[in-house]
Amino acid sequence: MQLHRRPLHPRRPAPRPRRGAPHRAALLDETRERLPAGEYWFLLLSSAAGAALLPASRDLATLVVALEVASLPAFALVGLKRGDRMSGEAALKFFLSSVTATAVTLLGASFVYAATGTLHLTEIAQRLDDVPGQLQTLAEAGVALTLVGFAFKTAAVPFHFWVPDTYVGAPLPVAAYLSVVGKAVGFTGLILVTVVAFPSYADVWGPALAVLAALTMTAGNVAALRQLSTRAWSAVRLLAWSSVAQAGYLLVPIAAAAYSSDDQIGATVAYALMYAVVNLGAFAVVALVARVRPRNRIEDYRGLYATHPAAALALAFFLLNLAGLPRVSSASSPR
Repeated sequence: MQLHRRPLHPRRPAPRPRRGAPHRAALLDETRERLPAGEYWFLLLSSAAGAALLPASRDLATLVVALEVASLPAFALVGLKRGDRMSGEAALKFFLSSVTATAVTLLGASFVYAATGTLHLTEIAQRLDDVPGQLQTLAEAGVALTLVGFAFKTAAVPFHFWVPDTYVGAPLPVAAYLSVVGKAVGFTGLILVTVVAFPSYADVWGPALAVLAALTMTAGNVAALRQLSTRAWSAVRLLAWSSVAQAGYLLVPIAAAAYSSDDQIGATVAYALMYAVVNLGAFAVVALVARVRPRNRIEDYRGLYATHPAAALALAFFLLNLAGLPRVSSASSPR
């Protein structure tokens, strides 16, 4: 008679996730399962350090350095999925567009320095009023090139071409990070150079930003409406184009500051805070759905309420906020 020994360490079945909780940590779970944790957190914290340094910048040199400290780790974050062709392609597109933006920004800063003799933002504002006639064209070209460089960083149309492919190829937590922190970095730098350094050229950057805002809002929303529900990763592309459109909304108060007081900038800050919360929440639900539907098509969200009611209600709330419905968006925006 053969006896069956009971194993000393029986294998326990994996715990089943609670019904209402998975969407809360979906982005963190995506990080644990698919990305190398050490490299991910090091690069993320390095990029966040640059983003934290940028608002304290008071000269063009520090501003550009902070931008690069925030951007360089982001290139590696986008391509962190090893062996994934789309991730590598997205990282390359993001790298090339960001390097182009940095080169244009540095060229503009050098022109401004040649015309004014200083890199400090407040001193630039004072000296631009007294630029000699022979350097006037150089100063205007410097202002225009600096604005173009930051338009790349904010993904304003027509400098937005890198956004959809980068978001699709990047890991979902990285795409969420870029959509919020990356955009905040670009707009912080844009506010500093326009309102603090170039107020005497408000008649130049004011109309330019107003046109960019109109183009960005229109192109972002039209492209989002044209997404096919059966196309692979169409849900991520939808959020990517929504991010482009939101950049247009964020540009409006900055453009308005050229024609009124600087108090208009507070509207951009308040809207950016609301946008950060709801966009991170939307990406968290997308990461949750990607666990069972990795191709993340829009049609994959059909019947989401039947399987994950809390996630479905949360996604509806986040999308209503992004759509800008008055009662919902006013309830979640900071007072």
